[in-house]
Amino acid sequence: MKVIHFLKSHIPAFLLILGLFFLGNGIYRDYGIPWDEKAQIDIARINYEYIRNGNPELLTFVDRYYGPFFEVGMYHFLKELSPSRYFVARHLAVYSIHLAGLLAFYFLSWLIFKKRRWAFLAMVLLAVSPRIFADSLYNAKDIPLLDAYIFAGLTLALIVHAIKDERKPWLLSLLILAHAVTTAVAVSTRISGLVIICLTLSAILILLLENRANWKKLCLAAGGYLFLAAGFTILFWPILWHDPLHQLVNALVEMNARPYKSTDLYMGQMIAGGDLPWHYLPVWIGITTPLIVMVGFIISQVWLAFTAIIAYQRKKLWTAIKDQSNQISVWLYVLGWLYLPVIGVIILRTTLYDGWRHLFFIYPAMVVMSVWGIRQAVGSLAPYISCRLGPWLFGGILLAGLMEPVVFMIGNHPYENVYFNALAGSPAGLRQKYEMDYWGLSYKQAMDHVLATDASPEIKIYCANSPCKSYIRLMLPDAVARRLKIVESVDRADYFVSNYRGHPEDYDYKNKYYSITVRGAEIMAIFKLAGN
Repeated sequence: MKVIHFLKSHIPAFLLILGLFFLGNGIYRDYGIPWDEKAQIDIARINYEYIRNGNPELLTFVDRYYGPFFEVGMYHFLKELSPSRYFVARHLAVYSIHLAGLLAFYFLSWLIFKKRRWAFLAMVLLAVSPRIFADSLYNAKDIPLLDAYIFAGLTLALIVHAIKDERKPWLLSLLILAHAVTTAVAVSTRISGLVIICLTLSAILILLLENRANWKKLCLAAGGYLFLAAGFTILFWPILWHDPLHQLVNALVEMNARPYKSTDLYMGQMIAGGDLPWHYLPVWIGITTPLIVMVGFIISQVWLAFTAIIAYQRKKLWTAIKDQSNQISVWLYVLGWLYLPVIGVIILRTTLYDGWRHLFFIYPAMVVMSVWGIRQAVGSLAPYISCRLGPWLFGGILLAGLMEPVVFMIGNHPYENVYFNALAGSPAGLRQKYEMDYWGLSYKQAMDHVLATDASPEIKIYCANSPCKSYIRLMLPDAVARRLKIVESVDRADYFVSNYRGHPEDYDYKNKYYSITVRGAEIMAIFKLAGN
């Protein structure tokens, strides 16, 4: 009966997941092969062969320090498929993982806000963020890390609530085990998952402020968590098997100092990936996050700052932390989840490129803070508005805010990954300021168009970069792909095709055969070359 009551209490969340599942099953084939996907499969294959056969190629592999957890799992189950089926199956697998993460995010938000309506709003805001939604259908690096952080946050929140429960000591042990596993999954997906360990220990330290007599239980919990997290991390990350500590240090050094030889288009200038200004990350977040999330987030940070200052002036800040240690521990995780990676990237001058996808994992924390800001604003304004008018007014404002990203996603599918909000400026000029389809996904629609409109038995294509070649060679059925011949000289080609990555200017070719635009910004062009 308790299970049935629980399910009934959260019907909207389960219905949303069900609806998103059917939506994803209808559209997951609409996306091409992103830039890094072939390299990700090499990571999976080499790690898999090391696990199964002890193949030493992993020990000298250039990408040996990239976390392989999700990649190896997908490779194991999908490796027997033909290439054209393998990639779409991968995309569906990534999407399924994200749906599980969305549901976990709902329950994490419920534990934080104690109200189902605010938890549901947080879940919806995460679900309708265009760039996150698009990447959830193909990005097997950044989206699984985002979801791992969510599961780690949920298990930590449950641990915090279970610390005081003397009736079920087994439950605390089980939750510590689950949290250690989610931490290890995050670390073995990307090394930035190590932040979770710092946040967990900080949360436990806050709990000590309330009841120092509980120090034995908390120290045992912290020690058991660290031991298990370390063990599972080594288990999930094969490169650590032969020399865990040394290889982990190498991974930290490598992933922070790995050179990026290309340049990144930022504010209209091509800048080396290692020489980006400190504001690169805040600006990218600001111009690609739905406005409703940005407004709520700004309100929350201003409110939080004023509340902390007033409490400090009244000498009540420390008392408030001690009195509310359970809730403070969870909020500390959220704030650290949001700010520690950003501060670390800025201070360490970590190499970034392609916008802020490397830090997509902080976005759920940003959404939580945004919902908190919206809740504070609604609570403050409610006394000044009619009881009858208030719910309609607030509901209308929220609906209008949600419709902005939803309308974009519907009107520009499957190019949700090039979403910019109004803060970015005129949409028509965005291609000259920022990278648009940096993944190269639109090559799918470009090549499909050529195949559908040119009946020639052999069509010679010059591709501006690799995702075009990957789509032709790996995602198209062999019988179809044979019609497209990739040439290495534009002089021999029938068509030149480009997604403008690294080339924000227009091309000199005159005969534009096909183009794809998003809100007036051209993200893909095919030129038919004369004399071929």
